[in-house]
Amino acid sequence: MSLQLTYRKATEEEFEDLYRIKCDRANIEWGGFCEVPNRDRFYIWFKDQLISDKRTIYLVYDHEDVCAFFYLDKIDNITYELSSSGVLSQFTGRGIGSYTVRARLDIIQSLGGRIGITWIAEDNVASYRRFENEGFTRTGKYEIRNLPLLGGEHKFFKWIKQL
Repeated sequence: MSLQLTYRKATEEEFEDLYRIKCDRANIEWGGFCEVPNRDRFYIWFKDQLISDKRTIYLVYDHEDVCAFFYLDKIDNITYELSSSGVLSQFTGRGIGSYTVRARLDIIQSLGGRIGITWIAEDNVASYRRFENEGFTRTGKYEIRNLPLLGGEHKFFKWIKQL
């Protein structure tokens, strides 16, 4: 069956959908964690994000099945960060990650944004390609972040796109 992807802004009722994705092994690893998030603490964090004026959480569904999430962070009135995203392991390799990039770019433009930025681990080839295909350019700026389950420190480069 072909994918029928849609996304929507997360509500409190969709906490379990996001929590399910965040408990997926690959999402734990790339999120820089060592184990599944503590459910109660994660719920408190989730509720705080729902009322934030800086971060918006979106969930992606294939038909009615949750398959991914993404965050969009407002830096200022024209700049938005395509921050964290993740796809459930059973849905990887099907173009959903690329869909989340395009969805965020559409949202940024609808909000009047003109610049999109993101940070990508140097060794995350799939993400590099995905963002290059959408017109992002890697800058020389980087940060070192710790991903314990992926061997420790990783260099994350800043990528940018003018919309």
